[in-house]
Amino acid sequence: MTNKLLDGDFVIGPRGVLETVEGSEELLQRARIRLQARRGRFALDPELGSDLYQVDLSQAAPDGLEARIREALAPLPQVRLTATSQRTDPDSGRIWIQAELELRA
Repeated sequence: MTNKLLDGDFVIGPRGVLETVEGSEELLQRARIRLQARRGRFALDPELGSDLYQVDLSQAAPDGLEARIREALAPLPQVRLTATSQRTDPDSGRIWIQAELELRA
């Protein structure tokens, strides 16, 4: 069991108490953190995170993105990447990656 996060902030319940997550929801939260955090930016665990932020969007091949996702998720043996899809927003130049995960809680 761990504290629930939403957009990087702790979630506080209606009684003013921190909400928690466990089981599948906790695994998904851990996976999301590993994919969204920039590897090397957390001093207590420099291996935490991914290097997806370094991808050159004009040359983002799906297999290269999958390799980076798998690397970020490697410390979570209960989480397995099963599929990805991506789309690029031509106006902003941002790439949106959807990862399908299999959880073994």
